[in-house]
Amino acid sequence: MANEGINILIIVDHMLPYTRAFGSCQRIYYLANYLSSKGCNVSVISEKREKINRNLSNLECRFKKYWVENKTFFLQKYFQKLSHIIFNDVGEKIAFENYKWSLECRKKIFEVISEQKIDILIISGPPFSAFSLVKAVRKKDKNVKIILDYRDPWNLWENTWGMSRKLESRYISDCDRVVCFCDEFKTDMEKFFPQKENSAKYDVVYNGYQENLWKNVESKYHANSKMIFEFIGSLEFRDNSMNFRNPFRLIDAFLDFSLDKDVELIFIGLTKLTAEMKEISRKSGGKIKFFKAVSAQKSLERMVEGDILITINYLNSWADRYALSGKLFDYLRSGRVIWGIGAKRGALRRFILENKVGVFCENNEEDIKKLLNCLYDKWSKEKHIERKNDNRDWSIYSREYQNEKYYQIIKNLMDIR
Repeated sequence: MANEGINILIIVDHMLPYTRAFGSCQRIYYLANYLSSKGCNVSVISEKREKINRNLSNLECRFKKYWVENKTFFLQKYFQKLSHIIFNDVGEKIAFENYKWSLECRKKIFEVISEQKIDILIISGPPFSAFSLVKAVRKKDKNVKIILDYRDPWNLWENTWGMSRKLESRYISDCDRVVCFCDEFKTDMEKFFPQKENSAKYDVVYNGYQENLWKNVESKYHANSKMIFEFIGSLEFRDNSMNFRNPFRLIDAFLDFSLDKDVELIFIGLTKLTAEMKEISRKSGGKIKFFKAVSAQKSLERMVEGDILITINYLNSWADRYALSGKLFDYLRSGRVIWGIGAKRGALRRFILENKVGVFCENNEEDIKKLLNCLYDKWSKEKHIERKNDNRDWSIYSREYQNEKYYQIIKNLMDIR
């Protein structure tokens, strides 16, 4: 079959400009733009939310956008707990609203499939209740090829069993391909959903870094007068077990470690600066600094100013096996030493150590303090610290390379050579 412009429809809950943070939609945004650049006719259906994010309204979209509102209805509060039990999505209210939105979508989905003569349907989750659309679409049009796109684990988040596990198994059996976000997740999906009809369905597409944003950034290492540790990315500043990027163990260790040393710990990516942050900065003598979120381009420029780039992913759950932040790939491209803080059994540790791009420890004060001292000792000898023999081509982790893999998956489904 010749490529005469594959018609693709993507279902995703967040899409700019109706999203608070670009991170919630950037994987699908870049994928949709890339597929359009390859000659595909791409449409995206997303939820129309209350406010437009004007910071994102000027970004180029090469695809058609359709919006579906999530309407309220009588007695909806009584269905919230039931929908959470059935779909095991995040939170009762969110689980219910996501399922309700997937019902609201159906009319528009069938309309677009018919009018645009859709060849490929990509359903991206979370929300995983949207995966219920597989059966509805199959009934309407058996010729549409369906891809389930996982941005996070569903029932493997806590490795739970129940009704939602059975639903997930059914949706996987009914779709044509499953795209996973890391190798560990693919391995476990093959293990826990081993039905014969699913054996060759799984592929891996990482998030990746955006190469065109790096073109004007000089990544050559420059020594600093102080050793600079940086955390760059989205960060919730609360100290509890639900915060998988909890920075407080790092902060506590750094306060003690930094007393007599030329060091700085910089956090970039806060939604707002609080009195608690100002107090921590004062207590550290100005060695711990907090900054609000900056543009994607500016974040890369700040990245190469540091000595050590820190990523924290600690869920204290089964999902630790799969946790890789999107910023990790920019860290990789920057050439700086990466410090991963998370769970020993996780993908983060494997990725950093296997690629020999940095160090890793668990998210506890004792281990963090040991590594702070170890890294500082190495830096203080020559006033710099770099990756050793880092001449590898990291382009396989660029978003362009990863999206090309996605495009090849689609072409294979369409039997296009």
